[in-house]
Amino acid sequence: MLAAIVAAAGLAVTAWGTLKAAQVADDQLAQSKEQQEDRNRRQVALIAFWGEGDNDSVVVVVNRSLDPASAWLKAAPAGPTDPKGAGVFYPLGVLPPCQRMEFRYEQITVAGPACR
Repeated sequence: MLAAIVAAAGLAVTAWGTLKAAQVADDQLAQSKEQQEDRNRRQVALIAFWGEGDNDSVVVVVNRSLDPASAWLKAAPAGPTDPKGAGVFYPLGVLPPCQRMEFRYEQITVAGPACR
């Protein structure tokens, strides 16, 4: 009888330990995801876009981060023709680190959108 009580207590302690280990693993996974999102936000903050020339015919993209980054240009028509604001996405490719790149708007849009 005593052996059964000790075994049950041991099983309960093992179950409690397993539960705590699973909770710690979940917390570590959540923290890892938060850290990755923070790194992504920091890199995105180092990439800038603007237009130059007549009617912004040249799109200038500067990647000031130390890592290469994939970039997309979102072009949305002005006015109520696209009420949801979805626009059209054009791929610019991978931007090298610490580089300024210029794209003529006509060259970006000539191949057509990658997705809507």
